[in-house]
Amino acid sequence: MIPPKSQSAEIRFLILFAVSLVMVGCGSSGSISSSTPAAATPTVTLVASPSSVLAGGSVTLIWTSSNASAVTINSTIVQPASGGTTIVSPSQTTTYTATASANGSHSSASATVTIIAGNSFQGMSAQGAGNPSETDVDPNGAVGTKQFMEYVNTQYQAYDKTTFAPVWEQPQPFATPWTSSSKPIPECSGNNITLDAVINFDRLASRWILAAKAGDTSGNYYFCIAISSGDDLSSANWYPYYFPLAALNLPSNYLPDWPKLGTWPDAYYATLDLFDTSANVEADVGVLACAFDRADMLQGMTMKTPQCFQGPSSLLSNGIYLGHSLIPADVDGTTPPAAGRDEFMVSIENPTNNGTATTSDSLNLWDFHVDWTTPANSTFTQSSLPVATYAPGCYLFQAGFPGVTNCVPEPAASNNPQYIDSVGDRLMPRFAYRNFGSYESFLVSQTISTSLNSQSPWQTGIR
Repeated sequence: MIPPKSQSAEIRFLILFAVSLVMVGCGSSGSISSSTPAAATPTVTLVASPSSVLAGGSVTLIWTSSNASAVTINSTIVQPASGGTTIVSPSQTTTYTATASANGSHSSASATVTIIAGNSFQGMSAQGAGNPSETDVDPNGAVGTKQFMEYVNTQYQAYDKTTFAPVWEQPQPFATPWTSSSKPIPECSGNNITLDAVINFDRLASRWILAAKAGDTSGNYYFCIAISSGDDLSSANWYPYYFPLAALNLPSNYLPDWPKLGTWPDAYYATLDLFDTSANVEADVGVLACAFDRADMLQGMTMKTPQCFQGPSSLLSNGIYLGHSLIPADVDGTTPPAAGRDEFMVSIENPTNNGTATTSDSLNLWDFHVDWTTPANSTFTQSSLPVATYAPGCYLFQAGFPGVTNCVPEPAASNNPQYIDSVGDRLMPRFAYRNFGSYESFLVSQTISTSLNSQSPWQTGIR
């Protein structure tokens, strides 16, 4: 017979059993007690667009993040922390680092913006060339083997392509080549040359060419052209020439304007628009194209008489010459066109001047054949070149005045709106020719109406 357990033994057993249950519930992996989940680690991305720019160019930094209470980019706090954009303009190659933070945790992402080694430098000031209040600014320039040469209104300056240092201590008056030579040309001196001058570089001969129209107080007009003796402007001399336009028997009320210049093996080709100054509203009423004796001019010899032609009167429409502003082809590179190749020129074909037409589907192609041995054999012919239909930029923006093409708005006071001239009623220089050996190409551009934005019907683009 088993003796019964005592009461004290039962109590000890219950206490031990209870203690064992508590120990099981309080283990390190027990399920009875609760704990706080660990905080998620913040993440961040950073993108630079574009990743390469010229010094001072604008770059958009784009960041996105998650689980972050704050984001900094190169120690600057940006908002919102979840993502956004900011604009920077680095002056040197810079690495930007975005850091996302939360609850003592951090993560980072970087993006590098590379500065392109551009050859940009400060050129001439338009304010310093003539009247500081002048609003008609006509810059022009060309790149040579050693320098870049620039013109603004009444002066020119050249800059070394490597050091960017100016060639002359001060900009030179544009008339300098015609006044500084041993045989000065008074017709092209003083203030006779104003605005619309042209600088070109003859790549086939490595020479500089300056050209401009000139007019004296007696109403006589001249075409002035000068050729450098070499490609280095710091030591070159000038061979100056001029041509009295009166020799062409133009009407006395015709003003030559907006000269253009092209280099071709057999001549320097120049074009001029002709304005009728007697009309109530000045408008292009014709064109003039001339060939200058390049071979003799390059040697500083007496040039042969220039050969000039006027465009056909058939392009005159209600007082406006539809095919004005001829651009002569100008050679790029050092490979000339095939021997005997004629010079080509192009011009716009504006819509018929009837007050309503705004589109055209052709350009004008001009073929200039020069014969220096027998000038009577020289020819100048115009033909139509079909192209996709286009509307010249800003055409008829001002009803009744197709030549008024400044319709591109710029920020200004609402009571004094300002508009940039699209110059849409003509093609724009240069008409660049290049011989690649296996093929040849010509390139020219114009400003046309895009017709893409119903809220801005005058929007323009380059074609």
